[in-house]
Amino acid sequence: MLVKHPILRSISLSTATLNFFRTAFDAVYMLFIVNILNLNPTQIGIVLGVGSVGALLGAFIATKYEKRYGIGASIIGACLMVACGGIIVPFTNYYPFFLILPLQL
Repeated sequence: MLVKHPILRSISLSTATLNFFRTAFDAVYMLFIVNILNLNPTQIGIVLGVGSVGALLGAFIATKYEKRYGIGASIIGACLMVACGGIIVPFTNYYPFFLILPLQL
């Protein structure tokens, strides 16, 4: 059923792709903040805790965004936001505030 339905198939493939690469990013991100930025466990906990606020905000605005732009544009927009979060990670050496932005996107 899932393979034959074009909408469900595309949503499943985009979700699987996003989850795969986001999980890989999270593993490398943890190595980066421990080995390169030399954060201790307390600082890592603070960064992850503050970054989780973005997830809560996203959950609150998702319904309004979907009603305004549609489900397809919402899914594409969410995938692009996640990708943009990974792009700014190299700048955390110069601007520490950017450390929490990838987690909020």
